[in-house]
Amino acid sequence: ASEDLVVAWDGDAFAADSFSALAVRARRELGVSLVAFRYASEKDAFLASWAPTGVAVACYLVPDVAGAACRYTHLGAAGLRATGATECLCLGGGAVPEREFLAARGATF
Repeated sequence: ASEDLVVAWDGDAFAADSFSALAVRARRELGVSLVAFRYASEKDAFLASWAPTGVAVACYLVPDVAGAACRYTHLGAAGLRATGATECLCLGGGAVPEREFLAARGATF
């Protein structure tokens, strides 16, 4: 059922020309839950960007890290570990999703 579906991502701000617009549409049309993983220091900016959409987004706060080679790899891996998802779909690409996956593999689910 659609209420069992969750769209989780690494906390990108809302923008009408990004995948985040698809997340809003999925929430409105399919009833999926939205969960964003964001660094604690960026919470206010995240919430401000999503407020105009009027959709509910659970914001899972991740402690900031110092010295991480790629902050987004750490953030994405934290999201993968926290959700315990057995399936995921990557939108976008490059090396970051691969690094997130590899960083999360060592986690205990």
